[in-house]
Amino acid sequence: MIFKAGPLLDLQKSFVTVSVVYWMPDYRNILNEFIWQTEDHIPEYPRLLRFLNHWKDNVCAPISEVRIMNGPLPSWRAPNIMLSIN
Repeated sequence: MIFKAGPLLDLQKSFVTVSVVYWMPDYRNILNEFIWQTEDHIPEYPRLLRFLNHWKDNVCAPISEVRIMNGPLPSWRAPNIMLSIN
């Protein structure tokens, strides 16, 4: 299966959280979850589709489920304090 995107209709960027549930390659009865956050164009998700195609071609773990959540881009601000813990 190849994941394809159609033409980008609206270049609206959004903050996307992707949850990929996959079967462990060595233990086919164990599910694992990979969570990834990025910026992507909605509703086509071209970056997400490139990632899923890369997974399909280069990772031995079969995907069971993909959940996509999106929201507005966060506004970043510089921290007031920087702590170092030894």
